[in-house]
Amino acid sequence: MDAITAILEEIHSGKTSFLPASATEPDMIAFQALAKTLVFANEQGYLDGFLPYRESSTEHGWYDCVVIEKGLSYQGEAFLMSLLKANPTESTPLASHPDSREPARAGSPVAEHLRILELASRNDLPDIVDRLSAVSYQVTCELIDAGHLSGLFANSTHGMSVINPLITLSGRLFLEEQTQQRGAAPDTGTPIKITLDTNCIINLFDRQSSSASSVSELSTLIQYALSGKITISITTRVETDLMNDQDPARRADMLRTLGNFPVIGTAGVWNVSRWDRGDVFSDDELARRRDDIQGIVFPGLQKTDKRYVNKRNDVDHLLGHLINEQNIFVTDDGDILRHRVSLRRSPGIVVMSPLECLKHLTAL
Repeated sequence: MDAITAILEEIHSGKTSFLPASATEPDMIAFQALAKTLVFANEQGYLDGFLPYRESSTEHGWYDCVVIEKGLSYQGEAFLMSLLKANPTESTPLASHPDSREPARAGSPVAEHLRILELASRNDLPDIVDRLSAVSYQVTCELIDAGHLSGLFANSTHGMSVINPLITLSGRLFLEEQTQQRGAAPDTGTPIKITLDTNCIINLFDRQSSSASSVSELSTLIQYALSGKITISITTRVETDLMNDQDPARRADMLRTLGNFPVIGTAGVWNVSRWDRGDVFSDDELARRRDDIQGIVFPGLQKTDKRYVNKRNDVDHLLGHLINEQNIFVTDDGDILRHRVSLRRSPGIVVMSPLECLKHLTAL
């Protein structure tokens, strides 16, 4: 693994500052190579919030600290993913396991491989994996050989064992890709059907906003839709959300924008729905589904909540996405993204941020 890949992996994992081991001249000289690699990564557009600092106590003007405020940029994330896909075994180097009864198997993952990676992603793997463990020692070794797990090999009372197995960045990316493909891949040849949340529409088209997020990613998704790779829809609740905007000029401008998108309906609500726009009359099954979604994203929601109407609209967005059999619900809403795992398990709604959706489409 080259230096820049190793550094990008560290930043992706959450490291925000780089310092020399000490202020001694040998350590400062050694640190300059690392700092210059970070400077190069920033010049390539891979970093977001690059703050280099130089010392002033000597005539050398050496770098003595580099801070990365916001982690990797979109370009950095994409570059790192491309490297990992091109060299899937080049994550943290590990010695091959010495007690494997058969070579690591290539090809598609099987259930046990994914189960072990899912356990590792939750830090639920045992501290020691051997041939009597609840998880397969052989599969654990195969995942280490593939670079998806790290760990130390040692002798135990039951033969060879893996101590402290941990998931690597490569493993997390692989698990995420496999999970999303299981939940989000449509029939072969059918464009992926995406539902955009209201916040995505506002982020993309509100020209007055100085804090809009995911604009680049959303613009790329729109380009994918124009090329026929995906379809993008919005629910009838987007209009309801925008009608609450207190700025009449912006509200009118945003409402005009909605005409560019196909609209899908959700469960009808009196004094909210326009019955000629696609909303449907609710029955017991639809009411149950809505309650299930609300219980996941906003458990215990009461009408006294200051954001009650907005939260109910969020629930209706997700319900409309579900009943219209869309593939991916794209949002920047933190409440919804925090519950993506529960929403995927039941009722089966795949939720992604714009960046995650773009990565998923790129990987297909």
